[in-house]
Order: sequence, then C-alpha cells, then structure tokens
Amino acid sequence: MIKTIGLILGIVGLLWSPTAQAAEFKFPSVNGWKQAGEIQSFDSNTLYEYIDGGADLYLAYDFQELKVAEYQNDKKASVTVDVYRHRTPTHAFGVYSQERVPGANFIDVGIQGYQEKHALNFLSGNTYVKITGYDIVSEDQTSLLSFAKAVAGNLGEKGAFPSILKAFPAEGKVKNSEKFTARKFLGYPFLHSAFSAEY
Repeated sequence: MIKTIGLILGIVGLLWSPTAQAAEFKFPSVNGWKQAGEIQSFDSNTLYEYIDGGADLYLAYDFQELKVAEYQNDKKASVTVDVYRHRTPTHAFGVYSQERVPGANFIDVGIQGYQEKHALNFLSGNTYVKITGYDIVSEDQTSLLSFAKAVAGNLGEKGAFPSILKAFPAEGKVKNSEKFTARKFLGYPFLHSAFSAEY
C-alpha cells in the first residue's frame, strides 16, 4: 500500500524563495530551426485563451506570465516552446510536481526535466518549461533536448528543489513523488498549502 505523508506549511515565509530569473527572457536560436511567427504572451487574465480547461491549475500556483514561441525546420516539422513564469520557485515546482510522474524518463536539464516521445518538460528557477514537437521524425527526437538546453541556458541560474523536501525521510519514499499543493491540501480549505511525498 502506498501512503502519502504531508508537511503542512504554517510559515508563509517558506514560499518566498528568491527568484534568480532575469526579468526579460529571450528565446534562443537552435541550429536547423527557424522561429515562425511572433512570440505570444499571456498573463493571468488571458491564459484561458491558450490553454482553456487547463488554466486553473497554473493560476492556482500564482502564475505570472506565459511566453510561447514556435519553430520550424526544412522538413516542415515544428516545435513549440512554452515558458511559464510563476511568482516563486516554490510555485513553479508545485505545478511541475503535479504533472510529472515518478516513473518518467528524467533528464539532466534545469533543476530536473523529463522527456516523452514528443514532449519535454523541465523546471528552472521560477519557470516551468514545456517543449512539444509536431510531425518530428525519430532522428529529430534529440532536437527537443537541444531546445531544452538552449532555453535553460537563457533562463540563467537554475536554482534547486525547495529545501523543505529534505525533511522527508528517505527510507521507503517513492523517488520523485514529492509534490507541493498550493491550496486546499487534501481538499480542505483550512489546509492552505503543503508538501507531500508517497511511501
């Protein structure tokens, strides 16, 4: 039986981690790919226009801004890079932790990332980056990692996982099962926020 252990946050100050991200992020150049169209920007009032039905999750984690760029190559394949900026690194970790799965194919980019067949997501500072490939052939799979490394380089200092995660005992813990819930932990409004892990 898998059980969940939660650490309830009673000190709001734990959420106020300093952000190391530059105020103005610039999308990188990637060899073999050209940027297509204008960069799109969304804030908390317009995020629904981009991810209608999924915006509530990001807004619950103090989402600040989303920048989107699309790239194409000469094979008509395309890659979309979404850079979600949250108020603090803790909130960025929170939304990242809600979407990752413990058994994912984890990669060394940013604080942590994971790659699937046509998608690569990673965490860096107060940003959560999602990279998606469309109509890419097998030999282009490595392109997603190239994009990830280039984007991570432009984001600056990657930071680290929230230090409170070290409070969870290592014995029996399911690796990469740690999560941060920003609101209504276990569905209760009076449990404002909490970190949890599976054992």
